Formats: sequence, structure tokens, C-alpha cells
Amino acid sequence: MQALDPDGSTLTDSESWATIHATVDDARRSMYVAGSTAILLLWAAITGLAFITQYAIAELATGFAERSPWFPLALWSVLGPLGGWASAIIGRRARQRIGIGDAARKVEIRFVLFWLAVVTASFLIPLAAGVGNVDVAERGARIMLVVVGIWTLALILFGIMHRPLIAAGGAVYAAAFYIPFYLAGDIAPAISGATLLAVAAGALAWIAKKRVGG
Repeated sequence: MQALDPDGSTLTDSESWATIHATVDDARRSMYVAGSTAILLLWAAITGLAFITQYAIAELATGFAERSPWFPLALWSVLGPLGGWASAIIGRRARQRIGIGDAARKVEIRFVLFWLAVVTASFLIPLAAGVGNVDVAERGARIMLVVVGIWTLALILFGIMHRPLIAAGGAVYAAAFYIPFYLAGDIAPAISGATLLAVAAGALAWIAKKRVGG
């Protein structure tokens, strides 16, 4: 049996099956990355604001920062779950607009399990690395080094499998955090935060312009 392509050309059976499989793969990939742009922008904003807040507290409330050197961990313990909850809502609604039924539900389950594994690793790997044994003043920075590495690697791997834009976002997050951390000293959180907010604002402006123009 033969089929016709949109231009009226005859397709062989193998070409027809290849077209069908490509269409199915594209649909499945779309469900996996549904809402990914909004989620990336959300996390860029959350991370940028968190870094700037962390720097502001350290500089403007030095007494509090000295008495409570664990405050960055507390800050992220609040923002992290909130961001995860918001990301789940964005992704679920976007996937519901694309497809319904068993296929969409299976994709959603796999998506949730993947990021649940990443969250679990973010807790277990620092513990296994002995971060809890270091001085309290250094503990927050050590944990951030490990956790940012885990999450950016997860973004890069997820993007390689499903969408290059996500991998690029992971690389940008990693560069925005690690380069200032090793080169900028105490002002590193402010630089990282400002960089991420600038990237998020630029991406949002580009998306808005594209939609208006297109």
C-alpha cells in the first residue's frame, strides 16, 4: 500500500511508516517538554531573585547573617518546593492542552518520576559527600555547589533527550552560577542573580516580540 505526501508525491510503505513514527515521536516529545519555556523562565526568575536576596541579607543584615549562617539553606528550602509546585502545574496544564488519555498520563508519570529522582538526589548526594560534617558557615555554599550541579546536569540531559533549548538553559544556569562563584568572591550571588534575571527578561522580551511579530 502506498500513500501520498502533501505535494502529491507517492511514498513507499517504509517511508509512510517512517512518517507515522516521526509524527508519533514529535507528539510524545511535545508532551514531555510542554510548558518548558515558561518553566525555564520561572526558575531563572526564582533563582535570580534568591541569589540577590541572599546577597542583600548578607550585606544589609550582617548581624542576622552572622547569627544564622544557615539562612541561604532556609531560603532555598522555601523557594525550591514552591518553584517545583508551580512548575508541575505549568507542565500539567500545558500537556493537557496537547493531549489526553493514557499516553499523556504515562508521559506525565515519567516526567514526575524523573524530576522526583533529581530532587531525591539533591538531598542524598550532599549527605553522601559528607557536607553535613563541614563547618556551618561553609555548609550552605557546599550544598549549593552540589545541588546546582545536579539540577543543571539534569536539565542538560533532559534537553539532549527532548529539546536542545532546555539543555542550553541548563548550561546558562551552570555558567551563571559557577563562573561568579569561583571568580567574583563575596559579590558572586549578586552577579549570578543579576545575570539570570537579565537572561529571563531578555528571553521573555524575545518571546513577546516573536508572538507580536509572528
